[in-house]
Amino acid sequence: MLGVIGIGATTGAEVDIIAYMTSRYFGLRRFGQIYGYLFGVFLIGNGVGPIFMGAVHTRLHSYDTAFLTFGVLLAIATTLMLFLGRYAFPVQEEDDLVDVANSRLSDA
Repeated sequence: MLGVIGIGATTGAEVDIIAYMTSRYFGLRRFGQIYGYLFGVFLIGNGVGPIFMGAVHTRLHSYDTAFLTFGVLLAIATTLMLFLGRYAFPVQEEDDLVDVANSRLSDA
């Protein structure tokens, strides 16, 4: 039951997380391009995953191996995320943004 609640609470969040983390680790200068690549990889995974599961079930008559594979890949991805470090482009406070805008206006 707890797993079902967790899945329900996070359904669709992966796309938002890709966008947020892309902006924090790569900035906004090339956000669209980098986000497009990452979203493309995400979509390929969404397309390949069900095909993989079907192939495993056809060959082994069970989904156990596919679920185990996905679980291991999830654990690897989670572990790698722990090593990302601090954001390269942290969230700025509203006062900081006003100061940056004012300095740019005075430079013009």
